[in-house]
Order: sequence, then C-alpha cells, then structure tokens
Amino acid sequence: MPHSLRVRLKNLNYKGLLTDRELNRLVNALDTVDVIEDIKAEISQLVDNTEILGGLVDGREVIEIIDKHTKGE
Repeated sequence: MPHSLRVRLKNLNYKGLLTDRELNRLVNALDTVDVIEDIKAEISQLVDNTEILGGLVDGREVIEIIDKHTKGE
C-alpha cells in the first residue's frame, strides 16, 4: 500500500472518522492486495519463462513463490 494512502487513513482515524479496528482491517486488506499482486507477477514471469523453454511449470515452484511472499504475515 502506498505510504500516502496509509497516512490518509491514519488521519481519518485521528479525526475519529475511522475506528482503530476499521483502520487495521483496511491496512491489512490493502497490504494483502499488494502481496497477491506480487505473487501473480512472479508466477506469470515463471510461466512465461517456462513456455519459452518449452517446459511445464512445476507446482512446487508456484508453492515456493507463494510461501516466499507470505512468510512475513
């Protein structure tokens, strides 16, 4: 999530327009979207590279990519 959006959400929380719970839910949801986009991009790149080489995508590689991006959560 862009820093500017995070700041705006915190400002709304400070003004009392968002509760702490709502702020946390929004921040977590938006961070999750970023992680999903990173995973999709990396898997797409893997698929493209594999097709160029004429092979098949190994499911273990896909699982490794997902695990790599979700370790911190």
